[in-house]
Amino acid sequence: MINIRVLFEKKGRAKYIGHLDVSRLMQRALKRAGLPIWYTEGYNPHMYVAFALPLPLGYESECEFMDTRLTEQMPFETVKDALNAVLPEGILVTQIAEPVYKPSDIQWAEYVLSLYPEGGTPQSFLEDWRRFLAKSSIEVVKKTKKGPKTIDIRPDIHPLAEQAGSECLQVRLRLPAGLSKNISPNLVLDSFFSSIKGEPPFARVTRIRLLCDGEKEFA
Repeated sequence: MINIRVLFEKKGRAKYIGHLDVSRLMQRALKRAGLPIWYTEGYNPHMYVAFALPLPLGYESECEFMDTRLTEQMPFETVKDALNAVLPEGILVTQIAEPVYKPSDIQWAEYVLSLYPEGGTPQSFLEDWRRFLAKSSIEVVKKTKKGPKTIDIRPDIHPLAEQAGSECLQVRLRLPAGLSKNISPNLVLDSFFSSIKGEPPFARVTRIRLLCDGEKEFA
């Protein structure tokens, strides 16, 4: 039994495929690719697949991870090419590797938020964004298992870069992610939009990195 980790992108129209459908899609792809996939034993054998930090519907990603197992050794490039030959548009395997960290080790996620203004300009939204980040606290209502809870997310927003282009404002930020704490970009965007005047921009969210403790790249 050989453990492998599949790194793949989910972009374009594929962002509208929910997590459960992605799981079924990848299992079908593993079968169609003719790979020697390991199945559990017992009365109901099933393929082993596990995903690290499932992606919310509507997000794009350059760093989706799926773990599975092979019953025999194969070149990783062969596995990658076999999967890409049967995957649909928008899903692309970029790397096959041996797992290094456990999904429970993930603590941070980095995102690029692309904001396309309906009114105003990318530069004006950059000024709004900077005023938003200048706040000492940003209180939002977050849904929890115990019900709605008001929290201050400003200490959890770590801005990394910003650029106002001709069509959109792009901001890159790091947010807590994982089992201990998880802050969705939607909480940030909803709060930002409520702080500005006029029509909120169209927002495109792309997850670009997952990080473990000490800013180690999840792999």
